[in-house]
Amino acid sequence: MGAHFWDWMLWLRGKEAAGKGDLVAIHLEKVFDHLLAPLGAERPPSSIREALALYLEARTRAERRFGHRVLRDLEAEVAPVLVD
Repeated sequence: MGAHFWDWMLWLRGKEAAGKGDLVAIHLEKVFDHLLAPLGAERPPSSIREALALYLEARTRAERRFGHRVLRDLEAEVAPVLVD
């Protein structure tokens, strides 16, 4: 799930940079439906930055619940590009 989230955020960042705000909004809803809600997030994000915060919070709760830590390698590469 983590790799899919980071890939989707990177793709959305490109759309945002191209001025495709409507497309970004549509996909943020999809991110919520397919990744964030199943992970335990309670609301859809209104921005990429908010999606990151929701994902990190939900991932931390899930890691504690299941006693398994998700690798951070991809996050380390992608996150800096997303929060400029």
